[in-house]
Amino acid sequence: ETLAKTINSVKKANPKIKILGVLLVRYKSREALSKLMMEQFEKFASILETKVFKTAIREAVAVKESQLAKETCIKC
Repeated sequence: ETLAKTINSVKKANPKIKILGVLLVRYKSREALSKLMMEQFEKFASILETKVFKTAIREAVAVKESQLAKETCIKC
């Protein structure tokens, strides 16, 4: 609901804007909850007359480990 409100307010400010799609992040394809969320986003995307991108950004273990260690996960 919050996302829908945000999108509507942006569309009011700029009526020409078009949503090309929804990109899932922190996605875990093996988890049932992630699959359920994918279904919900597909329904939401159809309401917005857009799509859910086939590519999803999966959740990286390295990011969680670096947060726990309070270190950067970016190697220079």
